[in-house]
Amino acid sequence: MKRLVWFTVLVLSLAACEQDPYKGKGDLQDPSNPKDKPIVDEKPEGALGLYVPDQMLFVEGSTGEYLIKASVPSGGTLMVEVKDLPPGMVFDAANLKLVWTPDYQAANDPNNPNTNSKQYKIETKVYDKRKTLEAETKESLIIVNDTPRPAGVKSALEMLGIEGSPIAHIIEFEDQEYPIGPFDASVAGLPIDAVVDFPNRTQPRFVLRWTPTFDKVINKNEDIYTGRVIIYNPRGKRLEFNVVWTVANRLAPPLVAGPVDVSQPVDVDFVVIAEDQNSEYTPQWTASHPGYGNLTVQTQAIIGGSGRPKSMGLVSWKNIPKDKLGLLATLNLRACVQTSTCTSHQVRVIPTTMVLAKEKK
Repeated sequence: MKRLVWFTVLVLSLAACEQDPYKGKGDLQDPSNPKDKPIVDEKPEGALGLYVPDQMLFVEGSTGEYLIKASVPSGGTLMVEVKDLPPGMVFDAANLKLVWTPDYQAANDPNNPNTNSKQYKIETKVYDKRKTLEAETKESLIIVNDTPRPAGVKSALEMLGIEGSPIAHIIEFEDQEYPIGPFDASVAGLPIDAVVDFPNRTQPRFVLRWTPTFDKVINKNEDIYTGRVIIYNPRGKRLEFNVVWTVANRLAPPLVAGPVDVSQPVDVDFVVIAEDQNSEYTPQWTASHPGYGNLTVQTQAIIGGSGRPKSMGLVSWKNIPKDKLGLLATLNLRACVQTSTCTSHQVRVIPTTMVLAKEKK
């Protein structure tokens, strides 16, 4: 019986030794006291988990979705953040989903206008809300492909004009690929002096300007000019179309050249020149008779050369009465096309005596 009691005591003693009553610092602890339970690692089993596709492909004008898979250790609070999202892309944090409908400029790259796609980099981060210093991140590539969009002209492409008057033909267009350009334009086939006025190259609007000279319609009531307009956006040629200008004829008076003053010894002879701006008629010269002497004006066409029709006016004033030789006189000349469209020219006839007196002074 004594042996059994001794064995029982020995077993209880060994069991008590298996529970080390000392902490690392040597402090005595009571295992039965909840405050003195052994210290254990509080990190739950498992680790942070994150899966995001390396590349995500989108197309302009179409909605795309990609799921994110993420996890934190058991008992943690899952937090997921995404930064550097392209404009318009949404991160649905509740469903861990990236959603984007790229607009029609999302694939446009100002640094490389000829490309048909554009890339964006995003960064996804997962962490436990309780332990913000521990996180896992991943970079992904967002690729958006271009969707070709139409361009068109919104203005009338026909316009009326008249010789000698400015034409301002406003052209409005739209380019859904590059709504704000910048744009440029050129013309082909129109008269060389027609110009493109593009005051603001970020707006789809410009003005074709032309002032038809009086020789654009010859020997008929009107003429038609057709040209090609080419509009360029950052990718190059974008839109090409014809414009039609109908120009009505209008007579312009001749251009004249000749002396302003002539001296009068006895008879007066001089020449004046007229040129038809319309390139249609030979100008005809006439003169208003001063009331004395014999005044004649002969029109003589200038033959040869090129360009507009020209004529000489051969002016001769003879048989001037002696009592009029010492007086100033003015000859009024006119060069006309089609009788009624004329240019006047005055010539002062200065007596020789006055000329000599002036020279002596």
